[in-house]
Amino acid sequence: MHRSVIIVPKMGYFMTSLIVSLLPYTMNLADSKMLTGSPIAFQRSTHFNNQRLPLTIFPIHYRLNLSVPLIDNNFTVTGDEWVFLNCTVTTREVVFNVKNIDIDKAKTRLYDSFGGSFVRIIEQRYESSREMFVIRTATPLISRRQYELGLQFSYVLNDELMGFYRSSYIDHATGEKHWIATTQFSPTAARRAFPCWDEPSFKAYFSISIAHHNKYHTLSNMPISNSIPAPGMNNDWIQDVFKTTLPMSTYLVAFIVSDFVPYKTVIDNSSGWKFTLWSRKDILSQTEYAAEMGPKLLSFLEEYFSIKFPLPKQDVVAIPDFGFSAMENWGLITFRETSLLYKPGKTSEKSKLDIAFVFGHELAHQWFGNLVTPAWWNDLWLKEGFATFIGYTAINHMEPSWKVLDQFLLQQVLGSMKIDSLNATHEIEVEVEEPKDIVQIFDNISYMKGASIINMMSQFLGERVFRAGLKRYLTEHAYSNACQDQLWRAVTVEAASSLPQGVDVKQIMDTWTLLPGFPVVTVHRDYEQGTASVTQERYFVLNEFTSEDKWWVPVSYTTQSEMDFNNTQPKIWLEPSKPTKKITNIDPDDWLLINLKHTGYYKVNYDEENWRRLQESYLKMPETIRAQLLSDVFSLAATGRTNYSTALGFSLHLPRDNSYFPWSIASEKLSFIGKLMRDTDASDDLKKYMLHLVVNTNKELTFFPKTPITGYLNLLLQLNLVGVAADSDHQKLVHEAKQFLNDEILGKNVSIMADFKTKAYCTAIKHGGYEEWNFLWKKYHETNIASDRVVILMALGCSKNSTILSRYLNRILDPDSEIRKQDGAFLFEVVANKNPVLAFDFLKKRWENLQSYFGLGFRQMAKIIESLGTHLNMEQQLIELEKLRSDHMQSLGSTSNSFKQTIERVKFNIQWMNNHYESVTTWLKEMLPKLKKT
Repeated sequence: MHRSVIIVPKMGYFMTSLIVSLLPYTMNLADSKMLTGSPIAFQRSTHFNNQRLPLTIFPIHYRLNLSVPLIDNNFTVTGDEWVFLNCTVTTREVVFNVKNIDIDKAKTRLYDSFGGSFVRIIEQRYESSREMFVIRTATPLISRRQYELGLQFSYVLNDELMGFYRSSYIDHATGEKHWIATTQFSPTAARRAFPCWDEPSFKAYFSISIAHHNKYHTLSNMPISNSIPAPGMNNDWIQDVFKTTLPMSTYLVAFIVSDFVPYKTVIDNSSGWKFTLWSRKDILSQTEYAAEMGPKLLSFLEEYFSIKFPLPKQDVVAIPDFGFSAMENWGLITFRETSLLYKPGKTSEKSKLDIAFVFGHELAHQWFGNLVTPAWWNDLWLKEGFATFIGYTAINHMEPSWKVLDQFLLQQVLGSMKIDSLNATHEIEVEVEEPKDIVQIFDNISYMKGASIINMMSQFLGERVFRAGLKRYLTEHAYSNACQDQLWRAVTVEAASSLPQGVDVKQIMDTWTLLPGFPVVTVHRDYEQGTASVTQERYFVLNEFTSEDKWWVPVSYTTQSEMDFNNTQPKIWLEPSKPTKKITNIDPDDWLLINLKHTGYYKVNYDEENWRRLQESYLKMPETIRAQLLSDVFSLAATGRTNYSTALGFSLHLPRDNSYFPWSIASEKLSFIGKLMRDTDASDDLKKYMLHLVVNTNKELTFFPKTPITGYLNLLLQLNLVGVAADSDHQKLVHEAKQFLNDEILGKNVSIMADFKTKAYCTAIKHGGYEEWNFLWKKYHETNIASDRVVILMALGCSKNSTILSRYLNRILDPDSEIRKQDGAFLFEVVANKNPVLAFDFLKKRWENLQSYFGLGFRQMAKIIESLGTHLNMEQQLIELEKLRSDHMQSLGSTSNSFKQTIERVKFNIQWMNNHYESVTTWLKEMLPKLKKT
């Protein structure tokens, strides 16, 4: 194997003995204004934090060269780099991040650009617990001088889906195995690919070149400037030299060595950027949808922010093994295949929307996260929350008929509240230091709650003010770092007329980002006086917790006389110092509705009479309001703030409700009850009740609808109803599903809408045996359609046979099963949904194997633990879960938060069974005979 070399344009090559005249050009700080525009990095104390890099040395420019074989099963990477440095505080140490990399200490060089000489190094040491490499010098490095650090290193491409790692795929046409090398550096894995200052505030330029065999090609953040024969290598090796990047954080650097091919390149006539989709050749046609949608989204976002996309190209790549859905690397976005590929007639419309969501999210990052980057991971939500919210905005522009802004309530607001109602939640802005803690906050709080409070802010500010504030923030901090206070200042400048007198955006929003949880707003009507008292307190699902926390709560409302459901501007504010306010001039005969369209991040409880009036008028309200009412009343009943007879009374309207949004909420809430009542005497009664609700709609319950379903939301409604009926063992659907799979086994060509395939397969496997399961398992290996593989993985977990499910679970760790590491937690979750006792037993027995296999990189173990939270509901299960945590307390890694949250969820499940099982059972027994008569 040949050592790689660094290319020094127009000047020479870096060798072991170096002549000063051959040193690469060193930038002056004055020439790098984009790197010095932000004082954020300097606001942190220069005191040496144990887990953070000292603020004494700042990288300005990396010149990185890698050699990547990928042939003959050789996965050893060799590399050289020069890093041009600014010394800001006199020091005798250069400290940077590195992990699982062998640095050749004999080749390390440190050059004083000002003095024109090498600095003598007296010590080099690796501190594994801190993932840092320390170089100690004989003489001090002087403040305000520039230095150049030269390193040579090597490592093996890992298979952990983090850092610079190897992945593979099987060409379905030839059966040949193909290797690729790709990256995932966020949040702290660039240090696994090259020595670097691996914190987001250390922005720098990157000049990258990669030597590789000519059977492959390379991609990176910037276009290739030229390709040359790789110096010192065989004739079949070439070296790709990429153009220098704009200033960026290490976690956004990316490079890929592969034999992928491009679908097509779209060139924007206005900005001049090129947009290209890449994938393995045998699935290239499945990138067509993304290739058409991506450039349109990017153009819209340029217009939305009034800031041009600053790079010359945007590559998007489908990766076979990828730990996340996608990653926003600047100029080189990487996707998991199932999050990007779409095959008409084979991929469901819901999956098509999911692809659009992920695409919108990652492209929004090109501004929020890439152009302006959080100074540290405690402000993770600044990029993830905004990318989520703006992604919805972009998709709504692209396809208004999907009504994604209305879906925001179901997917983001309510999704985040499931965690945020726990005492074990965390603040949006949360202090983190170690990599294992940073990984844990890539959760629903940073993404979903972040997006939800941004949506709330946009509503009380108004769109014009909101967008003006965002543009100011992005313009002021472009190519630099920022924190949430700088966002608040930028928005406040634009927002003076939209805020309560004497209050700025920071005062309001700090209560939402610096406090955990959210409030429940309680309304007590005085019907004689025509007033309502409105107060707030923190909402917990467990009755044992209380809190004195208070928020700035924007209160929008309407009444039965007004029926103005669209004015989401707050009419009053609940203040931390004045948590109770009074609403006046309400007609005593009216109902009162607060928090219109759930734009405020809180739940609302009413007195019994107001709930009754809202229930009577339920069908007269807009569908989003009906969904909001169902969400609030069922959540409040589950925690004992109202009673289940009220909540279930609302559900009686569902047969006459032909809208997706209310049905989505209701089916989820009733499914929650069903999971807790699993294997109890009341389980059958609940199934009968749910069958009553769906059978009495005017919708046809079939996997093979005779008439076309027009409109995306109508399709979602039909899928929801069929799903509820199938899960409740609707006889016709069970027969259809079994016949469908049997016909496939016999080789018959049966046509079914892609959206119905998941539930049809699941139902057939649930009511089938070994033959059906083995057929689908074989089909999983044979299909070349990414979405089909997800559908089959889900369906295979629907079996009622414990032996089958046990074998299925064991295939997570079987290297010959072709279950990709990225799908392991998903497989566990689908089994846990069917047989949580079996799944929990597997986790207890195979904990060490699972943790060793998945590592700490992308929350797979956390997802496995969290998937048990909605199912376990017995004291003994709680004891065993707590024991599992205590037995592995020293090695919890990035699962500690998930354990706390799951334990609290199980406690809530037990509380629910103790407090509500009897009342729900009684209501069902009393109601079912009445429903039969009607």
